[in-house]
Formats: sequence, structure tokens, C-alpha cells
Amino acid sequence: MSITEFLHWIYGFIEHPWVILLVFAAIPVIYLILRHEFVKLKEEPAAKKKRKRLERFVLFFRTLIILCLLIAIASPFSQTEKTIEGDPYISILVDNSNSMQLLEDVSKELQERLEKKINVETKVIGSGESSNIGDGILSNLKPHGSVLLVSDCNANSGASLGDVALFASKLNASISVVKPVVKNKDAFVSIVGPSKTMEDSDTSFDVIIGKVGDISSVPLVVDIDGETVYNKVADGPVTRITKKLAKGVHKITARINVNDYFSQNNVFYKTIKVVPQPKIFLFSEKATPLLQLFRQVYDVDTAGDLPASLKDYYAIVINDLPASKLDPISDVLNEFVADGNGLVVVGGENSYENGNYKGSLFESILP
Repeated sequence: MSITEFLHWIYGFIEHPWVILLVFAAIPVIYLILRHEFVKLKEEPAAKKKRKRLERFVLFFRTLIILCLLIAIASPFSQTEKTIEGDPYISILVDNSNSMQLLEDVSKELQERLEKKINVETKVIGSGESSNIGDGILSNLKPHGSVLLVSDCNANSGASLGDVALFASKLNASISVVKPVVKNKDAFVSIVGPSKTMEDSDTSFDVIIGKVGDISSVPLVVDIDGETVYNKVADGPVTRITKKLAKGVHKITARINVNDYFSQNNVFYKTIKVVPQPKIFLFSEKATPLLQLFRQVYDVDTAGDLPASLKDYYAIVINDLPASKLDPISDVLNEFVADGNGLVVVGGENSYENGNYKGSLFESILP
């Protein structure tokens, strides 16, 4: 056996093999200690010869003891492999939601082929428009088990597939997926956007088009309250529409004109409620660019003094005013905030530290 092979063998059974090398340093140290005569005595030749034999005996056994200690420190171990015959078993989960009608049905063939090798249990998950794949997998997960999912993985309800995968890893369970090939082409449309917006402000919503199978182009028509705002072939999977809408409830319709398998998902309806711009009061004694900024999204009144009634306002914006101006009306402001309205204080050369807010009545209103 070569030195390299010996080292490989050592590394296969000892966790810290370098500790064994210390024995080569310990042997000469022990030898020198035993050979050194710290106190010189006159000895008879027979006694000296006997002492030499004793030194060799001590050297041998001390080296052996140190070697045993170093071997213990090196943490020797042994590896044992044992194969236990189990009962191979797999659960086949077949997605039965409507979207699976677009794909080839391979579940029966898959079951027949697997049953020749292992035990198989087939269950159906999902139905109709509900594709709760995550819930179906969770119901059939077992420690060290195997799940084979036949699905398009288009989950629209139930547990998240990411959370299910994380839970499966904790159980040491495996999840495999078979996605059959497409046999029927289909396209669908949906609208994503706010359900409520403000009057006379730019409102954007996205029209999303999805495709299964070979569909080259999708003509898209978008209507708002019966008026067409978009009518051409969609440029991509997402088309953004931006409009200013008047106060009230508006109906948005997105329609795609394609010859596909499901016609019911070629039209999507969405309603959006447009409310008046919230009214706020800008409390300021000087001109400020804040007025132009706020008027982009709010109905703004401004003055150097508070109006007699604040019931029409959702919030008050105080712009760079000192405590001497605010303390006399602190009770009014406190009641306004207590009623659930907003208060915004903008700093400047006459406010906060420069406006003597510390210790003032107005300071008690601030957070």
C-alpha cells in the first residue's frame, strides 16, 4: 500500500487524521526526556543495564498510551450501509378543472404503466372553474411519500404551490409534475386595475391576454360605458389603458375575437367607481408650490386663517406657521383630528424649532 492510498484509507475512518501525526513528534520528546540524566548517580554496570531496559519499557508504553489518546482525539468512526426493503407507493393526482380540457388526457395510460412496477393510488382534484391544486397536494402528502401531479399547474384557489413545496421538503416527500401536451388552443382575457379612483385623475388598468397553443394574433376591443377606447390587434400580453373618468360607476368591457376552445373567457367585465376628489384645506400665510402639487389629486382651498366650519374637509395642511398662530386654535385642530380627519404639518423657517413648538399647546396634537 502506497502512502497516498494509506492516507486515503485513514481519511475514510478518522475525522481528524492530522492528530495522529503528533505521535511522531511525541516519540523523540519522550525519548530525550528518558535519556536525559537530570541527576547523575554512580551506578553499578548491572544496575545501569537494568535501568536502560526499564527506560525502553517506559518509552514503549508511554508512546502507546499517547498514541491511544491521539487516536481518541482524532475521532475514529465507521460507516455502515443498510438497505431496508420497503413498499414502493405513489399517489397520482389528476387535475379535473376545466382548463385541463385543453390538454391530452394521459392519466389512465400513466397509471397503467406505473402499476406494473409499484403500488398506485389515483385521485381527482379540482373541478369546474376551481383549480385548488395546492389543497389537493396537501391532503395527500405523507412523510417520505411521493406525489405525481398531472396538471397544467394553473392554480386559482387554495394553498400556494410555493408553500406546499416548502411543507413537502419538511416531510421529506417528493412532488413530481406531468404536464400533458396541448390538444386544443385557447385564449383568455382579464382586466386588472383599481375598483375605486378619483374624479378627473388619470386612471390606468391593464388588459391581460393569455394564450394556450398556437395562436398568432389576438384582436382586442376595450369599451368604457359602451364607448370603444381600444380596437386593434394586441401588441403583447399586457395592454395598458389610461383614462380620466367622471364621477360615478363605470363599466369596462374587454373582448377578444378569436376562434378558440372556450368562448366564455373571451369577454371580461369590470366596474370602477369614481368618487369626487377629497377636499383639503391648505393653511398658509404665503404662496407655496404645495398648492399646485396638491391640486393634481385634491380639491384644495387655501387661506391664512381657518374657516368657520371644517366639516367639508378631509385634512388640513399647515404650511410653515409658528406656535403663536396655532395655539389659539389648538382646541379646534384637536377636535378635527379626533373626528378621524388628517393633519399634515409642513416645516420651514417659521415652524417647529423656529416656531417655538416645544412646550406649546399645539405640540400636544403632534405625534
